[in-house]
Order: sequence, then C-alpha cells, then structure tokens
Amino acid sequence: MKKLLTGLFLMSALLVACGEAPILADAAHDYYATGQFAGWGGATEALDEDGVTKTYIMEAVSAKDERIDAIADDLDNPTMIYVKEIVLSAEDAGWEASFAFTEGAELTTFNGNLAVKVIQTATDDIVPIYWAQGPESGFVLNLTPDTFFLPPYFEEAPWTDSGDWASNPFAKEAGTYTLVFGSMNYEDEPTLFMALIAVEA
Repeated sequence: MKKLLTGLFLMSALLVACGEAPILADAAHDYYATGQFAGWGGATEALDEDGVTKTYIMEAVSAKDERIDAIADDLDNPTMIYVKEIVLSAEDAGWEASFAFTEGAELTTFNGNLAVKVIQTATDDIVPIYWAQGPESGFVLNLTPDTFFLPPYFEEAPWTDSGDWASNPFAKEAGTYTLVFGSMNYEDEPTLFMALIAVEA
C-alpha cells in the first residue's frame, strides 16, 4: 500500500511539474454548434443514438488541445475554449446568401449548407440565450478568415451587401471542420472568437 501511495503521489507531482493545461470552460453555460447542418434551434435538443448525449453540444478544452494548434499562436489569455467537429455538405440547401467582402467588391455567394453559428444556453438548458454572432452575443473575432466569413458587426450594413450583426456566418467551402468558439483578450478587452479549422481527411 505504501508503494502504491508513493507511486500515486509521484504521478500527481509529475503532472503538476509538467504544467498540464487547464480546461477552459464556462461553468454557467453550454455551447452548441448550429446552422443548416444542425437544424438551427433544434441543435440544443438533438440527441445521439443513445438518447442522452446532445449531438451538437461543444466540448470545453485547454489552450494546448491539438485540435486548435492552427490558432494557438493567436490566442491571447483565453478564458474559455470550446470545440466541435462539424461536417458541412456541398449539397444545395435550397437557399443562399451573397456578400461583398469590401466596399464595391464583387459578390460572393454561399449556399445555406455552409452557414455556421454558435448557440449559448444556460448549463443543462435548451433555450438559446444568444446566437453568435448576433446583437445579443456582441462582436465575435474571426481567427480563420481563409476558411470562414463572419459579417461585420454593425446594426446597419456599413456598405452595400456587407451583411451586418444579424447576418449568418459561412464556411467558404464544404468540408469537415473543427469549429472553435471562445473568449480571450483582444485590444485589451474580453472578446468572443470563432474559428473553422479544416480537418485533414
């Protein structure tokens, strides 16, 4: 028994010495990946085959999680980080949205199946508090502009076809992604962020 306790103590000391990164969770809230692929508001009620685990609920992770390596250098003192692997179909959803990325630019059209948002609820609840990005969530910083379009955060469109704070964000192409959502320091303010990191086949 003494040897076992000594071994457990040494293992605990080793983990502390290695500086194992803490999981950055928001204890008061749950977060869900949603969009056309998840049935929009139905994402908070979707259950997997065992009837228990919510299909689209996001997982809190540490800043050292390998799934977010692509944005690790962009994270400045994050206070929460959530991830969820999502699959965005190349099939036609039957609707689309078009945006000009800058004033006077040609329109880029996104199919509805590429729409991506994040829902916040109270912990273990299904009622959305906000949909990010949106007027209730506040500004969301886009950490992966090469793969993800996030409309500008203004109540009124700052230029023709720019979109605004109520417009849907979109992946730039179909595929499998790690959706990342969290909060960190940005310009000396706590700021929400999103990212879409392509998952290698």
